[in-house]
Amino acid sequence: MKLKEFSMATATSKRGGKHSLSIIAVHRKGRVSFTPMICEKLNLKLGDRISFLQDEEDLGEWYIEKSDTGFELKLFNTQSSSLVFQNKITTDALFESFREKESSLRFKVLPEPVKLGKRTLYKLAHVPIV
Repeated sequence: MKLKEFSMATATSKRGGKHSLSIIAVHRKGRVSFTPMICEKLNLKLGDRISFLQDEEDLGEWYIEKSDTGFELKLFNTQSSSLVFQNKITTDALFESFREKESSLRFKVLPEPVKLGKRTLYKLAHVPIV
């Protein structure tokens, strides 16, 4: 077995700082934030739409995809280049599937996309907050 570690020690860019983390942050109150690094990796831009998908056979398996019917990404604020959307139903489902008690969840996006027919999905890997 060959394991690749995704942790706070390995998931930062050379620039450093919390905004250089290549993560998606999910907040209990319904906000989902995409850091500039993850936007760059996934080629996400202002106005793109993102859907979250849960494997109904394995409720801990989550994916994202660009989608015409997804949630529209907006700027978090004028001082930030992070993109966000707000949807409490989605964040509640994520918190429930990970039985998380904290106020936020963090996810890495695995580098290899998953092809499902014509769809391109990106698998999420939960990064516990320590």
